[in-house]
Amino acid sequence: GPATTDYGLARLLRLWSGDEEVARLPLSELDQISLASGLAIKGIQNAEDILSEQQERIKNPDRLARFKFVRTSLSADPSVRASFFESLKQEANRNREAWVIAGLNNIHHPLRAQQSIGLIYPALEMIEEIQQTGDIFFPGRWLDSTLQGHNSIAAAESVRRFLDSASGLSSRLRLKVLQ
Repeated sequence: GPATTDYGLARLLRLWSGDEEVARLPLSELDQISLASGLAIKGIQNAEDILSEQQERIKNPDRLARFKFVRTSLSADPSVRASFFESLKQEANRNREAWVIAGLNNIHHPLRAQQSIGLIYPALEMIEEIQQTGDIFFPGRWLDSTLQGHNSIAAAESVRRFLDSASGLSSRLRLKVLQ
């Protein structure tokens, strides 16, 4: 969107840092967190500094824990983002499903989709385990957050390759993947 322009980024940065107020409304903690996250995803230069300062600012302990959990999913480095995904292979790291989904959304954001295509197939390979270990809605959310940022032929190819290889997949999960 327009916020990826230098002008848009500069304005978001001013809002986040408090130099510019929206109609004199102070930003809530949630607003600040989402601005900082958005700046990181949009590739602002000093993203790590902004994320560190944001982490310092968060007073609410639950929000702080969530921010720390998803932080690597916001990294400018694709290998660091991939390590966030790798950590999800351990069931204990999937306890907070909303946090997991937030992290996957960051990794597969449309602006980063090109760099995360390689994570589609392994995410699909986990879908049966996700169904067995998680909430009833978790498989659908897992798929949505993995796939919705992608619209490339390469991404579609990953899905097709998975479906061809997963002959034992239940028809219900197969339909979810196809959706």
